[in-house]
Amino acid sequence: MDEERSMVEHPMECWFKCMDLLSCFSINTASSPDSSSRYWCELLATDKYNASDKFDDNDTLSHHFSIAHPCQVATQCLNGGKCRANYHDNTASCVCLQKYSGNNCQKVAIGLYNRSIILDSQFSASSFRDPYGWPKEGRLYNRYVQHETFGCWRPLYFQAGEYLQVDLLSVKTITGVATQGYPYTDFWVTRYGITYNIDGLTWNIYPHEFTGNSDKDTVVSHDLPIIIEARLIRFVVKAWYEAIFLRAELYAG
Repeated sequence: MDEERSMVEHPMECWFKCMDLLSCFSINTASSPDSSSRYWCELLATDKYNASDKFDDNDTLSHHFSIAHPCQVATQCLNGGKCRANYHDNTASCVCLQKYSGNNCQKVAIGLYNRSIILDSQFSASSFRDPYGWPKEGRLYNRYVQHETFGCWRPLYFQAGEYLQVDLLSVKTITGVATQGYPYTDFWVTRYGITYNIDGLTWNIYPHEFTGNSDKDTVVSHDLPIIIEARLIRFVVKAWYEAIFLRAELYAG
């Protein structure tokens, strides 16, 4: 809807007008009546949460009110996360900072994205394309650099069962996983499983597979239905789009 202005006898009437109109998300009303004791009323198709660049908090001539904003009733986003409203179904979700994940940004990344936390030597794989597709490049948020790196792991063969492995050096509690595709073009893993190891001898197959990516850059994360203890983790490829390219992360907490 376009901005719609009318005159009302009381600001509450403006509120009721908005509540009766599905395309209205917020209102502006005059802070004081005009010479005929009426208030101007604007019905808006957005609000200060989704159009903050247009919101003037110092406007003394009017008041802005949002109707039941999903973020006002959503569970608090933690660790610096920001709430994003979805007006289509009146829900909200948290947009997390880089090292966090989970519905409320409560999960903390183990640190695959950070070379000073998880060293290059802690990565290995079933195979890899040399040059540029080394296991050490399979880090969430890694970027493509021409003539230097694909910015992700790429196996030598495109076949199910290829895996990217990370040695955490000590047993850690794993509560979540996340992946991205090839940062340069449209190749990604669409489904994967994980296997894990505590003692370096016995590999356990996690009893659940995960939906991977549907584009090259969106981070797709999952909470583990069953929390595990592990030192070694393998992201095992099950299916892919065009070619196998993978960036990954693990979460605890």
